[in-house]
Amino acid sequence: MIDSAFLLISITIIYSYYYYRKEKEYYLFLPALLLSIIIKYYIFILGSGNLFHNSLTHRDETTFLVESSKITVDYFSHISAGDIFLTSAGSFFLNLFGEKIILVRLIPTLSTIIVFHYICKIVKFFKYSSLDQFIIINLTLLLPSYIFFHNSFTKEFLQLIFFIPAIYYALKILNNFSILTLYKLIFSLILFSMSHRGFEIASFAILVIIIFFKILYYFNIKKILRSLIICIFFALSYFILYYIVLEFPFVQKTLIDNQFSLLLQEIRYYNSQDENNYHITLNFDNTINSTMTIFKLFVYYLFYIRDIFIIKNFYYFLEIILLYLTFIFFIFSLFNIKDYFMSSNKKYINQYIFLFICFIFINFGFSIFTSNFANALRHKTITNFIIFLYLPFIRIYLLNYFYSFNKKFN
Repeated sequence: MIDSAFLLISITIIYSYYYYRKEKEYYLFLPALLLSIIIKYYIFILGSGNLFHNSLTHRDETTFLVESSKITVDYFSHISAGDIFLTSAGSFFLNLFGEKIILVRLIPTLSTIIVFHYICKIVKFFKYSSLDQFIIINLTLLLPSYIFFHNSFTKEFLQLIFFIPAIYYALKILNNFSILTLYKLIFSLILFSMSHRGFEIASFAILVIIIFFKILYYFNIKKILRSLIICIFFALSYFILYYIVLEFPFVQKTLIDNQFSLLLQEIRYYNSQDENNYHITLNFDNTINSTMTIFKLFVYYLFYIRDIFIIKNFYYFLEIILLYLTFIFFIFSLFNIKDYFMSSNKKYINQYIFLFICFIFINFGFSIFTSNFANALRHKTITNFIIFLYLPFIRIYLLNYFYSFNKKFN
């Protein structure tokens, strides 16, 4: 335990000193980093003393640590291909730390520094006010779901520390392309793609979206038209691709016979008796039913909660309200283009839409294979920081709205 405390304190002090020397005007953000690390380390201490177990991550963490402690990686074990990357990293650190599992379990706590580093870079990129930056950084690092789900040796902490730099470098490329930034983006996306099954598609999609944005930029299409084209393109592409794919005989047989829904249902309900499961009837036999099924999967993934009067679940409910009121406000504001472009950050409209698409794409993928609201909460912690980045814009939008409302009645 002394080794873990010494390692944690040393690295935190070194980074804090480096950050203060380089970014003196941002010293007010360091307390959020230190407080997040202290809370996570306290939870770590309680867990090491068997005084506390995070019931939502303890089983997975135990599995990953056991697999990591094996002499060789078993590529045919019951864990998935995405999990092998985490267990391989665990094996590496076990060898590095001399088989001290307690230090390996400390890595998620140290990952807070990476999250802090890149969320600071992102808010600086958008040139938010000091107050807005303070709010976003504190929400990102001190949201209870982040602290609890990213304090165990599980995939979530690994996915976030690869995804958040990928988002930062993507934003930079959208603003000003450079080869070095592209290399950093590709490296981050490669690591991100290795952290979970299906993230290869997400990583590739992020690159495609960036290329699409840059092509529109070189055609010099006006910003409003470009934004509308992007929204319409992604809305219509689903239906067009569905009709094209549906023409293939194999796909017709699979969907019409409903074999796909039966297979997907089997994958989703790996533990059908879990009290946190939500059951949705899957039907992909035509375009309308497929659209409604996918829509229900996404809505349940984002908003489903049960037994709200249990304290733990009530907190989940409050977090969902916080996150998705922000999300709903943003979507609503899109219908008022004039106010939308009155924002002081209107020059970042492409970046805002890019973030919106990334959020939808990744959570859409998770929603297809998730049937448990606790797992849904874990998955959403990877993209929560994206929602917080809209808070300054929404504040401006609401202030403009209330100003217009008061002006109308005065």
